[in-house]
Amino acid sequence: MSIYNVGAYLGDRGNQYSAVSKPIADVIKIMGTMGVQDLGSIASIPDRFWGRLTSKKNLDEAFSKVRAGDVLIVQYPLYVDYPAAPQILRYLSRKGIKTVAFIHDINPLRFTKRSVKDNILRPSTRMSYAVKCLNLFTHIIYPNASMQAAMESHGVNVPANTLKFYDYLVENGAGQQESGNLSSQENYKQIFFAGNLDKSTFLEQYRSGNSEVKFVVFGQKPATYSLPASIDYRGAKSPDELPSFLKNGLGLVWDGTSPNQISGGWGEYLRYNNPYKASSYLAAGIPLVVWKDSALAEIVSENQIGILVDSLGDAEMQVSNMTLDEFNVMEQNVTDFRDKLLAGKFTVEAVGDAIQAVGV
Repeated sequence: MSIYNVGAYLGDRGNQYSAVSKPIADVIKIMGTMGVQDLGSIASIPDRFWGRLTSKKNLDEAFSKVRAGDVLIVQYPLYVDYPAAPQILRYLSRKGIKTVAFIHDINPLRFTKRSVKDNILRPSTRMSYAVKCLNLFTHIIYPNASMQAAMESHGVNVPANTLKFYDYLVENGAGQQESGNLSSQENYKQIFFAGNLDKSTFLEQYRSGNSEVKFVVFGQKPATYSLPASIDYRGAKSPDELPSFLKNGLGLVWDGTSPNQISGGWGEYLRYNNPYKASSYLAAGIPLVVWKDSALAEIVSENQIGILVDSLGDAEMQVSNMTLDEFNVMEQNVTDFRDKLLAGKFTVEAVGDAIQAVGV
């Protein structure tokens, strides 16, 4: 019996500031330490009807190493056109291969408002399509219990377990050093935000109401983007170097169109996903600021690694009123939690549980 990994990887790998591929790359690296063999991307195997279907020849070639009884871990979503994804999964099932979906995103939960054109031309964005695909797996690893409950309410009935938190691997020891916050320094009243500014439109609406709290932003800024003067913009950093720039403060996990409340599809998606920026903040050794109704809220509260808020104004108020002792206690909890992320322990545990569940 052997265990393999596969996916249809996207993202501009030539863009050092893009974190699109890092979560997948980290999972693959960690699973490699468990003996999981990576088969690479299968994005190119659909070869019929403009890439919407694939031939048996291509399937046989792509999965020539995999035998009946083996386990194939699939990085999901499978970014191949409809209906190639269910075709691939049915092929694997007929071959006697046990498949485990390692879920990064569920696009129908993220893009809830779709045009008639999308529904016709992009059926892979439909919830019914996601449910069909996921029900073809032997087992599923969800990011968290909220996403699992949501998909099961839509009709997914496959045995599952949860990751709980995305691990974050760092290169050349970045993020391994002490954060510098565990001291008597007084400059801890900072809120950092790092991410895709193109979709983080709430930043354009943000107006600081507290001079004690500094708001610092990292990311590629679109040409048409206009940030308010109260934001300290410091440019883009690659995912590997970002943690070394996040010191003495808290990391904001927020999305959508408004700083005053969660709104818009990207904002509502916080109810179900584990934003990778949260892991980058923890890798840097800083506590989190998360929406109180987000999927991350429970684990952040249980481990006391951040604060829960309902607006950016609320975040400013809580950080402004936070004492240095309170901050240092939170940061010490982050240090303990960070050790797990840097070692890949959440992935190892979740993948190990899934492999055991499928009877290997």
